[in-house]
Amino acid sequence: MEAFAEANRERLVKLYSRYGPGGTSADESRCYLTHQPESVVVCERLDTVPMWLDGVWNDEIDAALTLERFTRYWRFGL
Repeated sequence: MEAFAEANRERLVKLYSRYGPGGTSADESRCYLTHQPESVVVCERLDTVPMWLDGVWNDEIDAALTLERFTRYWRFGL
């Protein structure tokens, strides 16, 4: 996880400065993941095993739109 965070430091900074707490496009009600430190793990999984994450997420958490929004932010919103 540390290697991922270091390798993606610039992307992570952009993600949180735009969509995280106090960010220019922050909206916790639409995508609470951007307000959680655990979202770094979600970013790593999106880059490494996106299909697995999608399957696990949908089986365990009843908030599919949250993952879809966060995925768009991470992949395209920067």
